[in-house]
Amino acid sequence: MFFEKLLQSNNADREIESNYNNELLQENQYYNQMMSRICGWTYNLKTKEIFFTHQIYQIFGFNADELDEKFKNFSHIIHPDDLDKVRNVTEKAISVDEFEIEYRIVSEDQKVKHIYEKFKTLYDVSGDASKIVGVIQDITGYKQPDSDAKESGADSHTHKNKKTSVKGKEEGHPTGSADKKFEVLIQEANDVYVILSPEGIIQFMSEAASRVIGYRPEEQVGKKIYDYYQGTDLVELAKMINSVLEEPRKKVTGELKFINKANEEVWLLMHMQNLLDEPAVGGIAISFRDITQRVKMEERISYIATHDEITKLPNRLALKKELETICASGRKGNFSLALMMLDIDGFKYYNNALGYEVGDKLIVKVAERLSSNLSKNELLYRYSADRFVVIVKAKSLEEYQSIARTIIALFEQPFSAANYDLNVIVNVGISICYANEQHTYEQMIKNAEIALIWARKSKHKFKFYSSDISIQDFKHFSLRNDLKNAITKNQLMVFYQPIVRLDSNELYAAEALLRWQHPEWGLVSPREFIELAEETGYITEIGNWLLREVCRTYKNWLAKNFKPIKISVNFSSIQLLESNFSENIIAIINEFELDPEFLIMEITESVLVDKSHATSYSLQTLKNHGIQIALDDFGTGYSSLAYLHSFNLDILKLDSAFIKNIGKDNISTVITKNVIKMAQELDLKLVAEGIETVEQLNFLRELNCFSGQGYIYSKPMPLHDFEKVLASMTLSPETAANTEVISHEERRKYYRLYFKNPLAADLTIKEIKGKNIDVGNSKVLISNISASGLGFVSNLRLPSGRDIILQFVTQIDSTIIKIKGYVVWSNEAGNDLFNYGVEFIIGEQERKDLLDLLDRVKAKMEKDNTLPEGNFVSSTEAFFK
Repeated sequence: MFFEKLLQSNNADREIESNYNNELLQENQYYNQMMSRICGWTYNLKTKEIFFTHQIYQIFGFNADELDEKFKNFSHIIHPDDLDKVRNVTEKAISVDEFEIEYRIVSEDQKVKHIYEKFKTLYDVSGDASKIVGVIQDITGYKQPDSDAKESGADSHTHKNKKTSVKGKEEGHPTGSADKKFEVLIQEANDVYVILSPEGIIQFMSEAASRVIGYRPEEQVGKKIYDYYQGTDLVELAKMINSVLEEPRKKVTGELKFINKANEEVWLLMHMQNLLDEPAVGGIAISFRDITQRVKMEERISYIATHDEITKLPNRLALKKELETICASGRKGNFSLALMMLDIDGFKYYNNALGYEVGDKLIVKVAERLSSNLSKNELLYRYSADRFVVIVKAKSLEEYQSIARTIIALFEQPFSAANYDLNVIVNVGISICYANEQHTYEQMIKNAEIALIWARKSKHKFKFYSSDISIQDFKHFSLRNDLKNAITKNQLMVFYQPIVRLDSNELYAAEALLRWQHPEWGLVSPREFIELAEETGYITEIGNWLLREVCRTYKNWLAKNFKPIKISVNFSSIQLLESNFSENIIAIINEFELDPEFLIMEITESVLVDKSHATSYSLQTLKNHGIQIALDDFGTGYSSLAYLHSFNLDILKLDSAFIKNIGKDNISTVITKNVIKMAQELDLKLVAEGIETVEQLNFLRELNCFSGQGYIYSKPMPLHDFEKVLASMTLSPETAANTEVISHEERRKYYRLYFKNPLAADLTIKEIKGKNIDVGNSKVLISNISASGLGFVSNLRLPSGRDIILQFVTQIDSTIIKIKGYVVWSNEAGNDLFNYGVEFIIGEQERKDLLDLLDRVKAKMEKDNTLPEGNFVSSTEAFFK
C-alpha cells in the first residue's frame, strides 16, 4: 500500500525537473550503495523518485520489469485482514520520522508471507526532510509454524471460513498422535522454545537453539539462563523474569544481546509468560528468535540518518539529540557546557571555483585536522555545508577561551586537497549554558550564531554570546535566518530606477534593483542582504529569480507596446564562478522568447580581479549574444584602468562618491572630468551614479556625460510607478527634485524642543509583533523631543509602524529619560544615515513628568542660550564612524 501511494505520486509529478543540489546527489549515491546491500527502498521527497534494491523482487515474487505494474496495484497482494492496517500506516508515512509494521502478503500461488517493514525520514544539511528510507524483511520463518500452516494451506481469499483442528477420542484434547505433531512443529520451528524455573534454571529447550544460538539443548538444560548474558543485557533479563513472576499469566517482551557459541553477537526478540500454574508447563515459558539482521539494518539506517556522508562525523540531527540530553543534565546543576560554532570562511568560494570534488576533499581535511586535535571530551559535529560544531563540557571560561584559540590556530596552515594548498579562515561563535540555566537546543544554536556574526567582523576570531547584542547585529541575524523564505514566501520584489540621457532627459535604460519585503523589518535594501545571500549560498537562486522576473516584466512591456529600453541587472561575483553561468543566463532569457540584446549585465571590479579564463569566457559568450557588460562603481576598486584593457566592456558606471563631491573636492572633480573624457575616447557609454543636485547635473552636462541616474530624476520605484515613466519616456529633473521633499508636518498638541547639537541616546528593541525581544543597545542621536514624540538620526534601517516597539534611554539636565515608542515616518539623511520620527507610548503621569522636564530645559536654554547638561555631540558623521 505504501509503494502504491508513492508510485501514484511519482507518476503525477513525472514531469518535474530534478533541481536539487550536487550535495544531495552525492548523498543519494551513498544511500543507494548502502541500500543495495540490504532489502529495501529509498523515496526522494524532492524528485518523487523511488529506488528499490534487487532483493525486493525475491520477497514479493516478481521481476524488475514488472515493478510499476505490480506496485500500482500493491493492495491486491496484501492479505485482506491486514489491508486496513497497511492503509493506516501509509497515511502516516510522510508525516512521521519513523514507523514500523508487520503485515502479510499473498503470492500468486496463494502462499502467505509475513513481512516486517520499517522506514525512517532522513534530513539534509539544512534540516529539511529529503528522503524516506525503508527496509523490508521476510519473517515468515519466524512465525508460529501452526499459524503458517493454517494460512498457507488454504486460499485465504476464498476459504476464510475453513478451519483445521486436531481431535482425539475426547474432543478438544490431543491424542498421542497430536502430541507428536506438536513436538515435531516445535523442534523444526525457527523460534527457540524454553521452559524456565522461577530460579532461572533451564528445564527445557527446543532443537532450534543449535541453529539460533549455536548451543545444543543438552548443553544448556539444567544450567542457569543468567550464565549466558552479560552487562546491561543480564540486568534486563533479570528484570524481565522478575516482572513475569509478579503474577500468573503475565507476559513480557524484550530485545537482548546474546553471545553465541562462536563468540558472535546475536540479537534476540524474547517473549516470556508466567505459566507456573499450567500443569503441562509448570514454569516460565520463553520463546525467542534471531533478529540480528533487522537490528543491524536499523543501526545502519540510524547511522545514515545521524552522520554526514562526506566527513563521517555526526550531523545536525545527532547534535540536536546530544545537546538536548546535555542541556537537561546542565539544568540540574551538574555542569556548564559550551557550544562552539565554527564557520569555514571561503568554503563556498572553493566549491564554486574548483568544483565540488575539491570542496569535498577540503572539508574532509578540515574535519580530520579538527578531530585529531580535539580531546575525546570535545564532541565534533558537521552542522552544515561550511559549519562545524564543537560541544565542550564542564570547563571554566578561561578553558573555553583556550580551546577556541587552539581551534583557530589549527587553520593557520593551509590544507592540501587535490594538489591545491588552500588557505581557510575560521570564525568561532560560542554559546555557554551555565549550571542551573534554562537553555534549549534552539536557544544554544541561536546564541552561537549571533556570536558568530560578531566573530566574522574581525576575521580569524572567536566571540562569546552576550545579551548585549546591538540592534544591527540582531537584524543581521534575523535576516540571515529568514533569507531562505524570501523566495518561497514571495517576499522579494523588483524596483526600477531610471537611467536618463543627460542631454535630452530621455529614458535610456532602467536598473532593476531587488527589495525584500520582510514581515518584521519592512522593505530591506540589497545592501543589507546580498552579502548574506552570498555567504549562505542563496545568491544563485535569488539571482535567477531576479532575472526571470525582469524577463517576465520586459515581455509584458512589449505586449503593452511600450518602447523598448535596456534593463540593467546586477550579478554577484559568486554567480560568475558557476561553470554554466553564461549558459544559464541565455537559457532563462530563452524561456521568455526574448532577444538578449535588451539586457545590460552589471558587474563589480571584484568579478574581474582574478582575470580567470572562465570569467573571460562567460563574459565574451554573453557579449556574443548581444548582452552589454557594465562595470559598476568604477573608480572604487583595485585597478580599474587595467580592466578596460583586459576586458571588452561596454559601459562604465562612475561611482556616486565622485559625483557628490563635485565642486567641493578638487580631486573628485578632476577625476570625474578625466573619466568622462576617457570614456568618450574609448567609445564607452558612461553612467554617472548618484546625481542629486542641479549643480552636479549641470557640471556633467557641460562635460557631455552620456547618461546618469540619481534622486534628482527619481528614486528606485515599484513597477506600477515606473510604467508611468516608461509611457512618457522622459523625466524632468526639476519636477523629480520637487516631489522628493517629504512633508513631516504634524498637528502637534505639544511644543517641540529642538537641539542645536544632537543628543546621544541608547536605542533598543523591546517588542516585535507583540513578542518580547532581548537585545542590547545601539547608539542614536536625538535631534528634537516633545511630550508626544521625538526625532532621531541613526545608521539603522527601521520600518514604520507599531510592529516594532523601541525604547530610548538618555539623560538631560541630570534626569534619566527611559521611554518607549514606534517609528511613524522616515527618510534618508545621506551618508548611509536615516531620519526618523517617533510617537511615544506613554501614560499620562509619565507624559506630565516629561513635559515638566522639557519646560525646565527650555527655560534654561532660552535664558543662557546654551545646551543643558547631557551627552550632546558636535559631529553627526563622526559619531557614527
